[in-house]
Amino acid sequence: MSKTKRFFAVLFTLAAVMLMSTAVFAEGSGTKDDPYIAKNGPYFVYYCQQGGYIKVEAEEMDIYNTPIQIDKDLNIDMGKCVCTIKSMPSNWRILINQVNVTISAEEYGGIRLEDTNSSLFYVNYGSLTLNGGIYTNNIGRTIVGADSTITLNGIGESVEDSIALGVDDVKVSGGKLIVNNAAIHPMMINGITGKEAYNSYPTIIENAGFECNRGYLADVRITKDTPAENINLLRYTSFEHILVESSDYSISDLIGEDSYIVKYSHNDLLEKVNADVKELTGDYEYYYIIISPIEVSTVDANITAPKAGKTPDMSPEINTDGVMLYETDPVTWYKDGTIMKNTDVFEVGHKYTLSVWLQAKDGYYFATDKNLSPAVTGSLNGTSATIGIAYEQAADEVINLSYDFGTLQKTTISAIEITVGIPQAGKTPDFAPTANAGCVLYADKSEKGYGIDWYDSDENIYLDKNDVFKEGHSYIMEVFYKPDENYLFVNKMTASVNGVELKGYISPENSAKYKLIQVFYDIPVKGDVDGNDIVEDADAALLMKYITGVEPVLSELQLEAAKVTDSTKEKPDMLDVIAILKIAEKS
Repeated sequence: MSKTKRFFAVLFTLAAVMLMSTAVFAEGSGTKDDPYIAKNGPYFVYYCQQGGYIKVEAEEMDIYNTPIQIDKDLNIDMGKCVCTIKSMPSNWRILINQVNVTISAEEYGGIRLEDTNSSLFYVNYGSLTLNGGIYTNNIGRTIVGADSTITLNGIGESVEDSIALGVDDVKVSGGKLIVNNAAIHPMMINGITGKEAYNSYPTIIENAGFECNRGYLADVRITKDTPAENINLLRYTSFEHILVESSDYSISDLIGEDSYIVKYSHNDLLEKVNADVKELTGDYEYYYIIISPIEVSTVDANITAPKAGKTPDMSPEINTDGVMLYETDPVTWYKDGTIMKNTDVFEVGHKYTLSVWLQAKDGYYFATDKNLSPAVTGSLNGTSATIGIAYEQAADEVINLSYDFGTLQKTTISAIEITVGIPQAGKTPDFAPTANAGCVLYADKSEKGYGIDWYDSDENIYLDKNDVFKEGHSYIMEVFYKPDENYLFVNKMTASVNGVELKGYISPENSAKYKLIQVFYDIPVKGDVDGNDIVEDADAALLMKYITGVEPVLSELQLEAAKVTDSTKEKPDMLDVIAILKIAEKS
């Protein structure tokens, strides 16, 4: 080595030693409430060897030429930091020796190993728990455990969550591997895919315990010296490749009695597989799931309740995970005990009941009691419903939900919402108003037989269809409504006209048979915006305030009176202000 190179090597070593020697004066004391704060690689390495608690406060961090040996219990919060360990080959990079280590990370934080054939973690008679994050090794193995417990915990509800946990591969010899909502996938290794990855770096269970709960494992090899009782594959554990080397048991011996294997394809097709095999293999198009069904103890559904004149709702909404409508004729409506057709309509005075057949989806089952009867509670539209058994089906597979809607009563109406044309000078009256459902014009009660009358208070006459409204006249609109046969008016009601609550008269108050609604209108003279029967400068000033936004509240009749130049325009404008001033000047 040249003198220059040797000088810089010594200088680098001295700098590293000085940094580590002063690290004890940095932030934190290594306790849970006051963890060490690591902001770069040298501090991180130093604190790992001290034990206790570490919090990493850096987005990225590199470690060069420094294996880490951990001989004290340690808890590391990586946050979102990506730590990369580089260079210098050895048998391991992070050695955990007879102690317990927990590392937690968020999103894509974690530890990567580059350019070395060694393992990232070597755990010897200790434990390693990883909570979230990504841990990879692009050449060698990621985790090697010798008589140790390796626990991989994803963070989130599923392995698809963005804050789940991913590891390239694991090899455990003795001890135990526990996978909870995490992914182990050697295809994460750069440049190695498919069968090559499986043959090179599968996850190996070697005379060790193995427990999975919602894991996704690409390649697993269970060696022949691993007893079957060591394996506990729980619900929703997915495999692309899994091999049992022992001749004493098969994959089916590793799963519970209530579990089964399905082949899942990317087009969402599920197909049960004969599990009595030594090896299941998959590829990019499909993989295998060992399923332990989830118990369903409550079911909830919504459906449109019977309404007079309407046809039955045959498509209820199921609000419970793992439950679907039975594949054949799941919904039946009964009218007074007789099956209804889809085209029948509900009628007042008849009793209606509903029957819905439900089945459990793959991976789910309905709870049962000791007599194998349904032990499920049901609700429909938020109200308790009855759960029954299907006599030709297993109670854990198919159940019946029934509900008694009782006798259909008339729908009550407490408000009448009327839409009618506003009276305008020179226009004919609107004799065809509309109202909300259940309100019918009562023609027999009106003067002209239309169910609505327009009365001119100045001439004391009722208008006909060809009559027109006159400027300066006062009018009374009288509308008679009765309830449709399937509806019922309450005694005391409210009414609105064109979206405005009625200030007029509703009569008779105590009759549910019909309601008379009266509204009073004064047709202003064109230009008389304020309605004092005189067109003057004050009307122009009031309109000017409205146009400029100073006086925004004008009634519909006031706006009609202001449209002097063109009654068909949407709103009055400055031309109308000028026109009103001219009219006032002549008055």
